[in-house]
Amino acid sequence: MNGSDVPASFVTTSNVILIANEWRSVNPSVRALEDRAIILHFDPPKLEVHRSVATWFDDTDVYDFVEQNLPWITELSMRHYCKGAQLRRAGLPDWRSSLLQMMLPDHRMASVVALQQDVSLATEQERIERFVSATGCSRATYFRLKAKVATALSLGRDG
Repeated sequence: MNGSDVPASFVTTSNVILIANEWRSVNPSVRALEDRAIILHFDPPKLEVHRSVATWFDDTDVYDFVEQNLPWITELSMRHYCKGAQLRRAGLPDWRSSLLQMMLPDHRMASVVALQQDVSLATEQERIERFVSATGCSRATYFRLKAKVATALSLGRDG
């Protein structure tokens, strides 16, 4: 079943419905349940999630920030927008870096992305020093991750 085949809503007369973020077939009893079930996987593309959020989310600073970072976000949740808005409204000066840490699974990658966007850092050397200090990783790791960021950005713009 592809995304266009999935209805936006449905009515059921089922006695039971299970909704889970993750499902594991750990034993014969679970496999027997699966055999009797209709299993639907809901995993919309991150751009679809982003567009859906636009219909109800009113914090343009957070929305635009997430959009700017879509190329390297692997899994996007509507909760990210809400958390970002909470951080921003609370006056957290570094809400962007905190939100990146939530959205990017690799804290080192989140650090590189945040440093690339930090206008207070005037030179590449300042970004490298901040990265090494914050992560304990090397200059070479910074450049490897920066190259991944550049690749993700170019793929995100082309695709």
